Amino acid sequence: MRWVPAYFNAPIYPAEFETQLRQKVIPLSHSPFDPSQENVDFDEVTVTSPEEEEEETRVEAVPEWLELFFDLAWTITFSGLSANTPIKGPMTVVSYLLFFALTWWLWIAQVLYDTKFYVNDWWHRIFLLLQFILFGTLSAFTDGFDVTIGIKADDPSDSDAGDAAEETYVKRAFLAISMVFFVSRLLLAIEYFRVTRYAKQRRLAHLYILIGTLCASATLFLISFLVTRAHPDSKGANALKFVLWILAIGIEVVAYFYTSMPRGLLRTGSMPERLSTLTTVVIGEGLNGLIDPIVSAAKSVGFNASVAAQVFAVGLLVFLIFILYFQSFRARLAPTPLRQKMIIMVHFATQLFIILLLEGMKSLLNITTLLNSLNFFINTVFPSLASFDHPPEDLLSAYQQIGLSLPELSQKLSNKTGHLPPELLSSLIAEVPDLTEERFKRIEFTFRAFAAALQALGNTFKVLDDKQNSKFSSYISDDNLNGFAVNDTVWAMQHLNTTAIFPPFLEDIAGATAAEKFAPATWVSAVAGFFLLSLALLMTFNGLHKNCFEWYSLLSRIIGGVAVALLAFVDFNPTDLIIWVGTGWFLPTIVICYFILYVVDYVIAVVAARVLHREEQQALYKPTLNTSETGYVMEISARTPAGRAHDKYE
Repeated sequence: MRWVPAYFNAPIYPAEFETQLRQKVIPLSHSPFDPSQENVDFDEVTVTSPEEEEEETRVEAVPEWLELFFDLAWTITFSGLSANTPIKGPMTVVSYLLFFALTWWLWIAQVLYDTKFYVNDWWHRIFLLLQFILFGTLSAFTDGFDVTIGIKADDPSDSDAGDAAEETYVKRAFLAISMVFFVSRLLLAIEYFRVTRYAKQRRLAHLYILIGTLCASATLFLISFLVTRAHPDSKGANALKFVLWILAIGIEVVAYFYTSMPRGLLRTGSMPERLSTLTTVVIGEGLNGLIDPIVSAAKSVGFNASVAAQVFAVGLLVFLIFILYFQSFRARLAPTPLRQKMIIMVHFATQLFIILLLEGMKSLLNITTLLNSLNFFINTVFPSLASFDHPPEDLLSAYQQIGLSLPELSQKLSNKTGHLPPELLSSLIAEVPDLTEERFKRIEFTFRAFAAALQALGNTFKVLDDKQNSKFSSYISDDNLNGFAVNDTVWAMQHLNTTAIFPPFLEDIAGATAAEKFAPATWVSAVAGFFLLSLALLMTFNGLHKNCFEWYSLLSRIIGGVAVALLAFVDFNPTDLIIWVGTGWFLPTIVICYFILYVVDYVIAVVAARVLHREEQQALYKPTLNTSETGYVMEISARTPAGRAHDKYE
């Protein structure tokens, strides 16, 4: 166009322009089969020649941006659980395991179809849109997912309105999950059934098996929906739905191992590449979840070199997880179809361990920062609280950092402290001669103000639930003569020589909070070790060359995984666990083990490269002796090309 400035005119390449047009103008429906291949049978893998692959590029399959968007959309089904459901104990881990297994297979089953049969037409675009809607629906019911809801015995005296609302939401989530998977199985069965209409003379037994399996799975999910809806409060019905879920996914997995895909497809897809992309997305989602605790650590009142080291250790561990995974798994087809399928199954464990490891790191970073902040308050702030009439500047600043105004808190507590019956005060004075009403009031204020600081710290690091917040609020504000703060003050007057940090009631409240947050420390090291062992399995199924260096690399992962997992045995002693976490060496210990493994793997790679180079040189310049009348003649043999030498150490 002459009227357009020259710098807006880009050169037009016909092939590229044609590709862009084909991506924009797509047909309503298109066969996934190559019309040039009619009388072909089923096979495990469609193997294509380079010429066939070049022809494949002209077929508009799934655009890369659409595949990535599908993977990112899938993460919303799990990000809500990881963001809003902190891991507190073994049953939380079981909840993570079950929910991730469901959502992971939801992704795998769809991608297994897409990599073989997806063609860029409106039929598949519409079904992809429906998948996005299902992902969004599922993500709305991930908050607080708990497999014990409806099964465990509830204590009526220990429940409140908030617990009832949460239980109602989770039960509603169970119904939604059953319905979402019922619909998704039907949609996938419809997609496979459409493939049979295009298959013509091809054998369809395996496709019909997949369709029948998906219909059976959909039926099981529908039954779980109906049973749970009819008996929402029945423990048997709630337990049965999990059995039906597991059975539904189980028969799909068995069918996947038994069946195979037809030959003559327009595209063969690459599951290894999709798996590595999904792993990258999972790591990225976990890294995104670490931002909040890192910011909280930087803002914390107890921020020091130890906390900074924890933040650095977390960042380095994420980097090492990423590097070790891609050094262990190469996105290529495994030597046999069975190995290809086993790689997919091992990726379930690998990605689950990544999620649990990153969630455990998040919890441990929070608890380490919280411990440093508590130590700061115990050693620096707590001794100065008695001077609440004229608090020093550093005391005011410490409370401001946790979102509290000490003058306002003092005014609020002034009318709630010092209400001690004269007869009780007289008996205490008899035990403690220098006790006065003013001193009692100061100590009671100190306990209440310190409890307010503990509550603010707990809420900052999201370690308090509604019940614990209620207990703290009662301790701080209750002006009853039998209140917790009054009883703690009386106890303190009667035990002046005690070495306890907290009085009994405050110890109970704070101890219950800490016990839940220390739970991840009991299994994080085991998960870190199992992750390395899963990488060893990936290397094994992916195929190892006959040279010894790849076997050394495999052995290093096995030894490293076992060594890191053995660190979990330290966790059997609660005292050692608290000391280990409190010193700030828990996460750095795991990071050091991972870093040593990375260094060992790098050294193995360097040695392998040098040996490779030496063998290449020997192959290119190998001397041979030929006899002749004039004597011996030295010839250079280049019978082994450089490219062939790479095959041995690739």
